[in-house]
Amino acid sequence: MSQRETYFLTFLLDHHRFAIPVEDVEKVERAVAITPVPESGKLLHGVIDYHGTLLPVINLRQKFSLDPTEITPDHKLLIVSTHLRQLAILVDEVGEVTKIPEKEIFETKTAAARLSKNDESGRNLLFNDKNGIVILYELESLLSGELDNEINQLQEVLSEKK
Repeated sequence: MSQRETYFLTFLLDHHRFAIPVEDVEKVERAVAITPVPESGKLLHGVIDYHGTLLPVINLRQKFSLDPTEITPDHKLLIVSTHLRQLAILVDEVGEVTKIPEKEIFETKTAAARLSKNDESGRNLLFNDKNGIVILYELESLLSGELDNEINQLQEVLSEKK
């Protein structure tokens, strides 16, 4: 019986380590100017022009109740795709691609992992490596709920402007 392994791209937000499946990441870019969108929700930084396409930029700091920070060129944008959309996620720093065997991913419902509501059941998926604990996300669950509504509203506004 073979053990399944998944590759994750790790990233930092305010010294917290997170990871998403590497197959969801199209590219890592240096942070650029983000244009705020009036009346967009607090979970959206705004939009960027990415090769002629306006991409929403997600504010994960707000989603995870982390302190805001000034965006610098040292920040990175993860250009990601779901089956519904392409968007950018602003992160402090990009880590490494890590191969994680399924048997080494553990689930918890402790208060320490409350940042990571990974699916509708509220599971917290974690991995422990030589650098500490990494909170794992599936991209679809990361972008669900209020954030998904904000992105949809923004995309409607952007499509009306074309």
